[in-house]
Amino acid sequence: MDFQSYIEQTIYSCPYNITFSGNKRGFLNRWLVTGKAAQPHGDKSLEPYLGTDAAILYNARHTELAQEELESSWRYYCCTKLDDDTQIEYCRNNPEQMFSKDRDAYIYCLCCIHCSDGGDFLFFTDPQIPIRVWINGVLVFTVTREYMIKQHVFAVRLRKGMNSVLVEKPDFMCFKALTPYTSRFHLEFTPLEHMLKKGLRQFYDAGQLKILKNNYRIAPDKAFFNSGESIFITVIPRYIKDAKPEEIEVSVYDATGKALACSKESTFKRIMISLDEKISGTLLIKVGGCRCRCRNQSEVYVFKGDFVSRLELMAFEAEMRTDCDESISKTIRRMAEVPDIESSCFKNTMELITDSIYEPLLEQLFVLEGITGCSCTHTEVRDIFTISNKRIMVFKDSEIDDGFIVYPIHFPANYKLKDKHPLIIYFLYGAGYASYPYAAEYIERQMFEDAVILNICGRGGMNRDYISEGVILNAIDEVIKRFNIDRDKIFCVGECTGTLKAIGMALRKPDLFSGLIGIEGTARLDIRNPEFECLGNLDNIKIYQLNNIEDAIFNAARVIDTLKKFRQNKSWNFSGFSHIQFSTMLNSGQLLKIFNSTNRERYPKEIFFITEEPIYNKSYWIRLDYIESLGEKARIEAKIEGTKLIEISCRNIKRLALLLARGEMGLESSINISINGYSCNVCLAAYSESSITIGNDGIFIETRELTHNSFSEEYNCFQIDERLLGIKRVYYSRCTVIKPCGNDRKSALQRIFRLLKAPLKEKVRNYKYGVLAEDELSSDSLKGTSLVYIIAADDFRGIRHELIMGSGISLSDGFMEYRGKKYRGDYFALIRHDSPFDPEKSVLLAICSGGEAMTQMTGLLNSFDYSPAFYNDVIIYSRGDYEYFRST
Repeated sequence: MDFQSYIEQTIYSCPYNITFSGNKRGFLNRWLVTGKAAQPHGDKSLEPYLGTDAAILYNARHTELAQEELESSWRYYCCTKLDDDTQIEYCRNNPEQMFSKDRDAYIYCLCCIHCSDGGDFLFFTDPQIPIRVWINGVLVFTVTREYMIKQHVFAVRLRKGMNSVLVEKPDFMCFKALTPYTSRFHLEFTPLEHMLKKGLRQFYDAGQLKILKNNYRIAPDKAFFNSGESIFITVIPRYIKDAKPEEIEVSVYDATGKALACSKESTFKRIMISLDEKISGTLLIKVGGCRCRCRNQSEVYVFKGDFVSRLELMAFEAEMRTDCDESISKTIRRMAEVPDIESSCFKNTMELITDSIYEPLLEQLFVLEGITGCSCTHTEVRDIFTISNKRIMVFKDSEIDDGFIVYPIHFPANYKLKDKHPLIIYFLYGAGYASYPYAAEYIERQMFEDAVILNICGRGGMNRDYISEGVILNAIDEVIKRFNIDRDKIFCVGECTGTLKAIGMALRKPDLFSGLIGIEGTARLDIRNPEFECLGNLDNIKIYQLNNIEDAIFNAARVIDTLKKFRQNKSWNFSGFSHIQFSTMLNSGQLLKIFNSTNRERYPKEIFFITEEPIYNKSYWIRLDYIESLGEKARIEAKIEGTKLIEISCRNIKRLALLLARGEMGLESSINISINGYSCNVCLAAYSESSITIGNDGIFIETRELTHNSFSEEYNCFQIDERLLGIKRVYYSRCTVIKPCGNDRKSALQRIFRLLKAPLKEKVRNYKYGVLAEDELSSDSLKGTSLVYIIAADDFRGIRHELIMGSGISLSDGFMEYRGKKYRGDYFALIRHDSPFDPEKSVLLAICSGGEAMTQMTGLLNSFDYSPAFYNDVIIYSRGDYEYFRST
């Protein structure tokens, strides 16, 4: 009996329910499973390593057999909820829990799909570790640890009747430490005709189907090959209509465009490419059909040789060239820091790198290699932003530590710098993508027009990482300025927790986006006491939502109910998808078409705005310059009533400014501004700023004329003003925490040191601040960094007086004096002031006694993420009371 006949006979003999209907969408989650001890397999055949001797084992016999015999038999497995997995999906398969952990083995999972009639099906797989999949004995999907492919969609024509599905999953020691979530595999299927129905087709567009019909999936054994190694790839059509191999042509090119190899091969075959051992660098492999011209040439990039050494040489060559600015060499060196070649993980992580990172990384390296190795010199100096009209990966150095962030920028097929383009910001987030953003496939393949697309990490959480928020806003600002972006057409797409981030950012910066689309997810509000009133901040933004009704992560009822509370909303509801499949299948170029008819309401007649953080203080033509009490929310409602009146109602605001474009806003040159019942007449220039101070006795308004350019700069500003950060400013850029002398970890000063070393709990990445012992300080170490200096309140001997210069405090005889008031005994103080060593940096003085003050200070520092108190420059606790001071 041949192997496929054996597989089919096993299915027919099985008493357990492992058959799925092909008449509807489904998750493959019921299997027969068996194991095969892992052995060296020579040429790494594309056939399963499984023999034909495993028999079906009934549950009643499980207690009678030894473990080895159990594992070599076919047993029934069904995906079930795990105790440590709070979200359960029907498709998270973890059969390794039925196998011993002390040996390497291959686990095989077997089920079948029954079709009333033959037809074409879309399959979605999202493996966290390598798997291989055979349908009716044909290999349809394969990945290796050294070149992972995630969130992959392919199409297969299933026959009438029974269709076998066999999955191979390695259960090796290197994967056994992973959690069930990070070692699972998904395999889901959908009849193609279902996706082409009216509702779904609006988002599953022709472009996605075109990708499948016209392309091959090239799966290299590795992304990085050693100099002496041959390159191995496996080529499988993305749309498999039969098992007959297609004749293909495989070509290999270096970065100069020189063809290094060309051969006739076939699909469903492991192909060996032998190159001269001296060849090194990034290689482009192209695959095209020899007879079937309907398929496009498909591409993949791999690297051959010593990656780190090669990139260092490229960086040096870039530095020597007069036509490359320093951003080229810096980018090359940063690219060398992304992969750990030995583990196939991102450096300093346990997360496997996938094709979504390999492809843009190696493609950019291929381009840069061509530039640095070119013998001719260009007349124009190139920087990282001008090396490609397809996409670029920008590496931005962190201002805090030696880390960096990455954000890819994708250009439309019809991109021209002289033309104005919309900007679409994608906050895509999935498990593990903390530092390296990825893009939907239609974006990677440049199957979109008109808009520039920025992909950036945007994990929502509670949206408390103000450092990451500032980095994102700076990246958006840079893209706007460099690529001629239409400021009235900036849109945002959020996926999963990226939706939390997108809505959260829009709530804090309402005039940044013209429209927003959420693919699963919703606004992050307190579950017990949701403050729906803040959603009014988005009254002038169009909110669109794609909902997966049976989503495993988000309660669709809550998502839909929250959406109704936005003034301008539209949603589309679908069902039958897993969480990850939904966002992958429906995240298409159709989303961009929704934005085509959406414009920013530049000067809305009505504005509602609530904020409690002074760095988020602007909504269209209103800017809050001073919030009276940072412990309360500032609230404002403003309305343009005709041509002569602006009516404002506000609370907890001491100063605000109105940015008014008289003609565009339909105002006359003389208008009345009414605030909380007080009214004042104001004469307006064409463009002006009216600064308003609100007092107990009325309002004071000062108006200054602006030029068109200065008005536009003020009106379009959305970046964080560092001057308003207060104590948080200390940690916004490079900072050194001075470690107190002494080795007693339980001492009060050491406890404060541990709290102040990294006060931010919710963060996109682990920000690393410098630490220096007090006796290690030098004049050089005090420059170019903010400083945190801890002082014992009961002993001022030996303090560094140069660190308290300019703070406004004096310390003597066991007490602290600040602004004419003396503090002694049980108290603490956090005082931020400009550094005497660098005017752009700060010094934070932390002065504390023991006792109740220590308890209070600990509690306060643990609220650093969410307490507005840290937007003050000074916090003092004494005798049960708090005092707050701000410099601006």
